[in-house]
Amino acid sequence: MRDQTFTINGQVNANMVSIGNGNYLALPAASPGSMAHAQPVFGIVTALPEEFAAVSVLLDDAQSPSTISGDRAQYVLGTLPSRDAQRPHEMVLTLLGDTGNTAAAESCANLIRSFPSVDTVIMCGIACGVPAPDRPERHVRVGDIAVATWGIADYDHVVERDDGRQPRQPFPLPSPLLVRLARYLEALEIRGERPWEPQIDRALTIIPAFARPDSFPAERPWVRHGLIGSADRSLRSARIRDELAATHQLIAIEMEGKGIGSAGFASGLEWFVVRGISDYGDADTTRLWRGYASVVAAAYVRALLAECQPLTPRGGHPQATGSAQRR
Repeated sequence: MRDQTFTINGQVNANMVSIGNGNYLALPAASPGSMAHAQPVFGIVTALPEEFAAVSVLLDDAQSPSTISGDRAQYVLGTLPSRDAQRPHEMVLTLLGDTGNTAAAESCANLIRSFPSVDTVIMCGIACGVPAPDRPERHVRVGDIAVATWGIADYDHVVERDDGRQPRQPFPLPSPLLVRLARYLEALEIRGERPWEPQIDRALTIIPAFARPDSFPAERPWVRHGLIGSADRSLRSARIRDELAATHQLIAIEMEGKGIGSAGFASGLEWFVVRGISDYGDADTTRLWRGYASVVAAAYVRALLAECQPLTPRGGHPQATGSAQRR
């Protein structure tokens, strides 16, 4: 990984990315023509500056944001490890111009138009968690990781009838490849291996401002697998959160997964969603946990793709090539 500098109140240049509150992250300049000739297989979409910064610091050989002709979005190229140490995954990262599913769908469409080699799009960022302290196996806390292995519940895409509300149609399923790898990481966790934890520590040495903001800095995130709800609602009500969670069996709720899943499916791509829990979607919601939640999601994505063999672009149908021994 190239040197990356976290600068506070320092001089800002073209290679520095704002992450809010006067803080900047320095990335190496992109080489001439690198965007035009890039062949990333995975695209990562983020909605907030904190999310973008967290992924940036965990990309290897990350370059400063650049643009593609005809596309207003900024993109960062880099790599992430695969199961073959000699063949890392080529990645492209972008930041939405706004939050919400419409912005996510538009960004996904722009990304795959500008980088047609991309086969899989991953939404990596924060969400509100659904607490269940009386059910420890389902309790989702701030600082935890929610993985959409069961998919996305588009809970506002419904038909309203006199006898009640019904979903209009099933939502497309997430990437079978990444679901399988997430299940493998779950098996590793059962036997005490949590490869995302060193990546959390690594990110926090670069962005110390994103450290866990409570009095238990050594506490580690739980990883919860299940269904994540997505619609254009910014929740600030525990009552509505719990009603939605009970109806759809949700572990978390956010505002971009629907857009990523719909746009990816329409383009013949695979998609996946990983979220760090930053709040509970209630009246006490603040920005306090955003940085840390962004880091844990990014760390999990890096650990997930590290278990994936190198892929050859196949127009939305990834195919593993070669073989590698697990490190």
